[in-house]
Amino acid sequence: MDRLAKESDLFRCFCGPLSTITTKLLSKLNWYDGTIMPYCYNETTKNIKGQKQNQQSQSPKGIMSYCNKVMENIANNANRKQVCCIDFLINDIAKSSLHQSLTIEKAYDNSRILGLMYCTYKTETLLNAEIKDLVELFEGHDQIFILKQDEVYKLHITKENVHKLFLN
Repeated sequence: MDRLAKESDLFRCFCGPLSTITTKLLSKLNWYDGTIMPYCYNETTKNIKGQKQNQQSQSPKGIMSYCNKVMENIANNANRKQVCCIDFLINDIAKSSLHQSLTIEKAYDNSRILGLMYCTYKTETLLNAEIKDLVELFEGHDQIFILKQDEVYKLHITKENVHKLFLN
């Protein structure tokens, strides 16, 4: 992706937590980090089972405001170039509420930055969501890909008529 973004003269950027292997790699490759500090999902707490989990410390309105600032930061630094942006922040929002992340995505769709935006969700995050939100997520994206180690699979979702199922 880095090579394709360079060859296409896209502004390479990302947003999300600083401590992941992926964001560290993108930083080493000189991708612009559009994340605004403090990162709104820094804090971790332990749930009843003793597992670490992200703690949402902001209201939905506060999260929307934070995401708007991140997108403004990216747009202001892109110098009118089209972007190739990888969004890791959206997965952290979805951990608390996939519905909230869909609201953020819809707001973004109304005032997009020119270029490519990759919304990266972890499978375990999506599997914890309600099916209606999951279907809405799939319907709202041009293409859906699942990564299995080094292999990429394209997922196709179509709405079917129930009567057709019995006729086939």
